[in-house]
Amino acid sequence: MATDTGKVLSVNVGGVREFEYRGHPAESAIWKSPVSGRIAARGVNLEGDRQADRESHGGFDKAVYAYAVEDQRWWEREIGRLLSYGEFGENLTIRDVVRIYTRDRHEVARLLEISQLSESWRGWAEHLVQRGGG
Repeated sequence: MATDTGKVLSVNVGGVREFEYRGHPAESAIWKSPVSGRIAARGVNLEGDRQADRESHGGFDKAVYAYAVEDQRWWEREIGRLLSYGEFGENLTIRDVVRIYTRDRHEVARLLEISQLSESWRGWAEHLVQRGGG
């Protein structure tokens, strides 16, 4: 089932960073920033994007992560501050996509197929706290 009403608001990429998590060194590439222009989706990620843990994030079946701006707005109300596109570690900030199913195909310049749905990243709360929320 494909929907044709959704919109991509932002394409976001980022590199791997080192940080402290619960008193221990850790690596993550959750920090994404919006980019402009055409970005290629090849292999295991978008051009200019990296994942620190390809077993859990990225890889062939998880090359692009999308997050709905409607959910982002809910979080803004919960934590009392505005969030930037890419702050959830998403590669695509999307709008008006009501449901996404495995094997859906969405036109984003070319065609992206949903091959795997993501589980919530449990470290996101720590990331949010480090950014001044929560």
